[in-house]
Amino acid sequence: MPRVPTPGKQTLVQAYDVATASQSAPPLTGGAGLADGDAKIDGGTLFSGPDATLGTEVPSVAPPDKTNDADYEKTMGIKAAIDKKTMLPVVGVNGQSFTATGCAGKKDGKVTFTFDRAFVGDYDYPAAGKPVRGVHVSISVALSGCGEHKEVKLIQVLRNFTKKEGKVVTADPGYAKRRERSGWNDDKAKSKGWRIDGLDSDTTPFYVTDDLYGDHGSDKAPAKLRDSPGDWTTDKNVGKEFRTCAVSYAGGNGTVLACVDWGYYIDDAGAATFYPAKPTAYVGAVQELTDAAERWDGMAGNTKANLVK
Repeated sequence: MPRVPTPGKQTLVQAYDVATASQSAPPLTGGAGLADGDAKIDGGTLFSGPDATLGTEVPSVAPPDKTNDADYEKTMGIKAAIDKKTMLPVVGVNGQSFTATGCAGKKDGKVTFTFDRAFVGDYDYPAAGKPVRGVHVSISVALSGCGEHKEVKLIQVLRNFTKKEGKVVTADPGYAKRRERSGWNDDKAKSKGWRIDGLDSDTTPFYVTDDLYGDHGSDKAPAKLRDSPGDWTTDKNVGKEFRTCAVSYAGGNGTVLACVDWGYYIDDAGAATFYPAKPTAYVGAVQELTDAAERWDGMAGNTKANLVK
């Protein structure tokens, strides 16, 4: 049987009635159509990670992907949305690079995260036959002056959030497997609500499980990640926060070189925004990543992330 792609590696979260779907599909979510068909950019501050060292260095050009961005966008329904202008490029992010300096103990070493594609708005999710609201990104991750790194893999963690009285609050991820990965039912869980991003059926911590979602990399070839997370177009006051991290593996252990923070938010009026307005890049790992990875490693049947602290 042909594989049915899932949006945002199953990061859509609201109840999904499979009986009404034209094909088998995972649970997902979204907010009401943008009244003016326009996307807005929110300039507020969401992330609490380390201050970024931003740069303008352009990473090396990736070799042709087994699946390229155009193939992915066509498969996921993104191309049609871009053509219809229901998804719009995010000014200041689409095509821009965000660089973390000082990787692997190298003063001038750089990890550059380039958002080759960054769009916000609505698209039709083919597997469910209904629209989704959120963002679409394609991120290339290139190393420069960081030393030798033969195997660079991307691990992405996320949390669901909402806002209460103007403050960001971690939200229930909504499904059993996601709650388990998030430590949701454990009051003593570290970084409660944060989880490794992946399909509910995934047992590897690496975001790229096949070439639809991107490619692994090295110090000579950029890694690639494609993601299109969102919620149903009836959902409001919902969002997701992501930390996409480049991890160098040697001898089965992973050293976090750098991460970039990004996300989206659908406000009370149903308007989707790339939130915050610009991603934040920084070297090393953050607590949310290491806690989520440790939780993942403790789950039976999973391939361990084995992050070096």
